[in-house]
Amino acid sequence: MPYEWQGAAFDRFRDARLFALFAEPRTGKTKVIIDIAGYRWGTRSSPNLFVDALLIVAMPGRVHRNWVTKEIPVHLPDDVPRLCVVWEAGRASTKAFQASLEALLNFKGVSVLTVNGERVITPTFRKFVARFLKSRRVFVAADEHTLIMKTPGIKRTKVMHAIGRHPNVVVKAIMDGTPVGEGPLDLYAPLMFLDWRILGFTSFLAFKHHFAEWEQDTNWQTGKQYEVIKRSESGDPIYKNLDELQRKLAPISVRVLRRDCWDVPEKVYQIVSFQLTPEQRRIYDELREEFEAELPTGRRVSARHVLTRYLRLQQVSSNYWPSERVGVVHEPCEGEGCVGCEDLGVVIAQTEMRRISNHNPRLDALAASTQVDRAPMLIWCRFHQDIDDVMSLGRDLGMKPVQYDGRCTAEQKDRSEAMFQSGEAGWVVGSQGAGGRGLSFSKADVISYYSNEFSLLRRLQSEERAELKGKVVGTGIRDFVAEDTVDETMVDALRTKKRIVDYVMNEQGGRWL
Repeated sequence: MPYEWQGAAFDRFRDARLFALFAEPRTGKTKVIIDIAGYRWGTRSSPNLFVDALLIVAMPGRVHRNWVTKEIPVHLPDDVPRLCVVWEAGRASTKAFQASLEALLNFKGVSVLTVNGERVITPTFRKFVARFLKSRRVFVAADEHTLIMKTPGIKRTKVMHAIGRHPNVVVKAIMDGTPVGEGPLDLYAPLMFLDWRILGFTSFLAFKHHFAEWEQDTNWQTGKQYEVIKRSESGDPIYKNLDELQRKLAPISVRVLRRDCWDVPEKVYQIVSFQLTPEQRRIYDELREEFEAELPTGRRVSARHVLTRYLRLQQVSSNYWPSERVGVVHEPCEGEGCVGCEDLGVVIAQTEMRRISNHNPRLDALAASTQVDRAPMLIWCRFHQDIDDVMSLGRDLGMKPVQYDGRCTAEQKDRSEAMFQSGEAGWVVGSQGAGGRGLSFSKADVISYYSNEFSLLRRLQSEERAELKGKVVGTGIRDFVAEDTVDETMVDALRTKKRIVDYVMNEQGGRWL
């Protein structure tokens, strides 16, 4: 049975030339797109409505394949002839794949082409899609548009805008459950893809100054000035005219939450606080106040750039100082003509990762929480070293952990997901960037944020990985926070961003984090 919102959205947008589905994961937004495509194929007597092609640009990973293998076979009516091709960059030059692409151009039915958003900038794809657009009447849908064209000015966004401007693109849709994950300015690029008249601005500069307050800052290394959003006394970014933005979104969009579709048990949030060891605290405070500190080995380290300093502070709170590339004296230097040091006596070397204390309070806190319950758990870490530490702990505790991060191959990731979902593994330990979107780890009863990130978009998406229709107990969400550290700053920043997002989307936020 379709959800009520799907029928309402179909009735509202079936004859529209553009629309936005701001629907959370697993609420069925793909069905609405496919239903409208089937309907528009059936309007052959109405030239202005008729479409005979569907171009799906989707992220992350292999989501674009699911449209062809899972969604279209289920939702596109059997009486609608279709020919589907999944864009495969590795096969693009083969005769067999070229033949399948040629067939799309002349097929007497609905031609469906799906492509990963990262591939739209490749010359091979752009060359073919130009022919595809020229030969068909096309419905273009961007699935997870915050990943595809969140940033104005980048190549991927420019290509999507160019596709959207083609006269044979009859219908355009954007889809995302977290449409303003980092703030209202995220809406500019995807709405420009739909139509610049929605916002009424033709430049990002004008748009951002209309909806936010800005001031000048200076890069201490280069001396160059750049703009940053002003912040209030409490540290919150200052946005403005958000009521106007709400009004502009309303006519072309629908917002759908999972709780609108089925009974969703509330997530249970918990802050797990811990204190740094005395040695960690000494190094942390020195680095925070003086931008440099002395490690137990006697080596002095520094982090003067603000972003680097935040990273180092967070790593210190996880009980290590990472390896770095530094200049060292070239001991075997033979003088004139020495290749290793270019005759200067100095070469680049990689320092060793340094542990700060004999035990890690963050890891101790995770171990203690596991003793309370041995529930299947998804553990997000920001750094590779954190993942390695948690994997080691999981093995020691008998949790049979599996890894899911950028160091894993596609096959390893698939195996990790399958082992966890089958119950063979008790923990998934990974990064939000690799596994926080487009995957299902619904076996998890608990999601732990061992080390956090500033990105609200990644946070909201990564919280969804354990959700599944029919769950009767709310997922436990645990944040591990070192007292009086950047961990607390990150939590506050995420809460502030969430309040702004709730306002723009006209939602009642409720308790979060």
